Amino acid sequence: MGKWRQRAQRYGPFCFIYILLRLTSLIAFLLGQSLGFGYELALELYTRGWNVYAGCLRAESVATLTEKAGGPSMHAVQMDVTKQADIDHVLQRIEKENAEQGLYAVVLNAGVGRGGVVDWMPLEEYRSIMEVNFFSVVAVVKACLPLLKQAKGRIVNVTSFAGLFHGAPCMSAYCASKHASEAFTTSLRLEMKGWGIKVCQNE
Repeated sequence: MGKWRQRAQRYGPFCFIYILLRLTSLIAFLLGQSLGFGYELALELYTRGWNVYAGCLRAESVATLTEKAGGPSMHAVQMDVTKQADIDHVLQRIEKENAEQGLYAVVLNAGVGRGGVVDWMPLEEYRSIMEVNFFSVVAVVKACLPLLKQAKGRIVNVTSFAGLFHGAPCMSAYCASKHASEAFTTSLRLEMKGWGIKVCQNE
């Protein structure tokens, strides 16, 4: 039994993994698929018949994921989530290839976790972390909403327990970015109810 099936059974029907694994033959756009959690989820959905568009930062990750899947329904693409042009390019492709179905699931898993004490950490580093962990989430969601509304799909934002902390030494930038991401996801959930789009976050 695969790792995702084991986790799904452990956490039950309220776990987003369990919900996704129950479904087949749908369209998913996953970000942060270069390694670990995202890489495994992309492959698991692919084996269950999903049409997966997996965004990877590194070219070698695109090649590895494509080779491992070995089938036409795995679309591994190189992209930088902080660049609007990259986001738009992938969404245009998804829309062109799935005009009738729309987009059922978006999994936002891209993130960075650098830390440091406030007086030693450059402001540019704070901005860089916010760009990946927060602003890219907003940008991708806004770009995906038309296709998500068409399919009455779902959005899963993979955040962090740091988004629930009041703060921690050497983690001010990271915690702040994850707090922002958590608050955005909660607000989005309330707004999307009327459209039939489910929104959840996974810490």
